[in-house]
Amino acid sequence: MGQDIWMTPNQGQWDSRLDYAVDVAQGKLYLEQDGMCFFLTDAMSHNESHGHTHEAEESKHLINYHAIKQNFIGAQSSIHSGNGKSDYYKNYLIGNDPTKWKKNVFSYNEVSYPDFYEGIDLI
Repeated sequence: MGQDIWMTPNQGQWDSRLDYAVDVAQGKLYLEQDGMCFFLTDAMSHNESHGHTHEAEESKHLINYHAIKQNFIGAQSSIHSGNGKSDYYKNYLIGNDPTKWKKNVFSYNEVSYPDFYEGIDLI
């Protein structure tokens, strides 16, 4: 059986253009109202291939980042919902202002954008 993919909704903890974030092997996939963006890095492969090294050695290695944006031209749906709620939740305690902290953020294994294109739902 394959590994479940969990999509975490944006409840104000990230930039407002992002609807959901998905952890992928080399970074993140961000779902947006009109497309998606892959944010990829080789940072983990540097750490895995070199193990625990001295700080001076580690500073010699460059870490590459790539962002790949895919736009869905003509997409119309700004409404989305998650289905298949996770048994766990995440807390985003970012910054010093507790009113901006996001707690008990559950993830979903399915997201749907109804009428993404006229008569077509995106799931």
